[in-house]
Amino acid sequence: MQQVLLLIMTTPDRTTRLFELEADAHLYSLGGQAAIKIIAELLESKVQLITASRGYAVEAHTTTCNF
Repeated sequence: MQQVLLLIMTTPDRTTRLFELEADAHLYSLGGQAAIKIIAELLESKVQLITASRGYAVEAHTTTCNF
């Protein structure tokens, strides 16, 4: 089994994008902005979308998947 992060980003025009990342369970114990900052660093090329744009909503969910 593998822990996976599902990151859902909704843009100002209501477009929803889904990103899937492998995740460490301890990451989400940080909560709020700290978790979003770390997620943004993991996404690298998506950092500007998450941190610099107004009207973007970010939701993070963890789940365990069998591969």
